[in-house]
Amino acid sequence: MDFLAKGKEKENEFVKDYKLKHEGITSKTSTKSEDINKHFDLTIDSKKYDVKGLKKINRVDTTPNEQYHWIELKNVNGEYGWLYGEADYFAFELNEYWLIVDKLKLQQLIASKVNKKVKV
Repeated sequence: MDFLAKGKEKENEFVKDYKLKHEGITSKTSTKSEDINKHFDLTIDSKKYDVKGLKKINRVDTTPNEQYHWIELKNVNGEYGWLYGEADYFAFELNEYWLIVDKLKLQQLIASKVNKKVKV
């Protein structure tokens, strides 16, 4: 399965899990352009979410590691990464549940920990 299909699968899992815990919500999947350029995967009750599946630390690892999550400050094109996109929240997959993080709080945490400014 390629990484785009895997990403869509994770988005669907998140929405399904979210709907089990919150009755009567409405959700809408982002367009391809919104996903790529605005960095959000779906909208739930007017809030934008960027879903992040579990990742390996190294390519040679056999399994993903829920203890670490990659944060994209700058993308491969040299532009701002998903941390600075239009999502209101990030949904990080863990083994047993999803951790929902407010974008602004994560930006503040990263700014307090990183010594260099991101140049775009």
